[in-house]
Amino acid sequence: MNWQEFWNHRAMQEHPLSSVGRIVQGKTMSELSLHKIAELIAEQLHLQAHDTLLDVCCGNGELTILLKKFGNQISAVDFSPLLIEQAQKKYGNQIDWHCADASKFKFHQQFDCILLYFSFQYFESNKQALAVLKNLAEHLKPDGRILIGDIPDSAKKSIYYKGFWANLKCKYHTLIGKNDMGRFWNKKQLLTLCKKAGLEGLAIDQQAWQPYAAYRFDLFIQKSKRV
Repeated sequence: MNWQEFWNHRAMQEHPLSSVGRIVQGKTMSELSLHKIAELIAEQLHLQAHDTLLDVCCGNGELTILLKKFGNQISAVDFSPLLIEQAQKKYGNQIDWHCADASKFKFHQQFDCILLYFSFQYFESNKQALAVLKNLAEHLKPDGRILIGDIPDSAKKSIYYKGFWANLKCKYHTLIGKNDMGRFWNKKQLLTLCKKAGLEGLAIDQQAWQPYAAYRFDLFIQKSKRV
C-alpha cells in the first residue's frame, strides 16, 4: 500500500475527522471522544506546562491542537502535504507544522515528550518500524517520554476481522496491496524493536471507553538506562 497516496486521497473528505480515519463502527468519531483521548494522552505522557511536545504522524492536526490547552510548545510532523496544508490553514502558527517522513525528519532539538497516535500500523515492516523508533529516540531528551497509541494487537485480530469472509477479504486485500488497516503488531516483537532502538517500552491495555479498545493497545516508552 502506498500510504502517502492513501492519506493524500483521504484528506479530500469533507469531515476533518474522516480525513484522518477517525471512524468508529462506520461513523465519524465524535468530538467528545477526541477530547477525551487528548486528556488521556496528556495524563499518559505526564504533560507539564513547560514540556515540549513532538506529534509525529499528526495528520490534519485535529488531535494535536487539543493538546495546546495543556500549555505546551508543540511541533508536528506528517508526510501528507495535503493534511499538513489543511492543518496550517486551519490552525496557523499555533503549532510548528512540518511535512516529513516519520523515519527521516530531523530537528535541531530534543523533546520532553513525543506522541505517535493512530499510525504505527502503517509501518508494516520491522525495518521501517525500527527506523521510526530510532528517529524518535534521537529526538527524545534523556528523561523524556514517548506514547505510541492505538496500535492494532495481533493477538486480537480476530475481534476486528470477524468470521471466515472477513478474514478472506483481509487476505485478498493484503495480497493485492489494498489492505487499509496496515499491520497488527505483536506486543513482544514491538517491545524487542524498542530495545534495539535504545528504548524501554511498556504495553498498556486501553480503557473500555476508548473507541478501539477491543483490539488495540498503547505503548509507553522511555530511553533505556543502559544507553
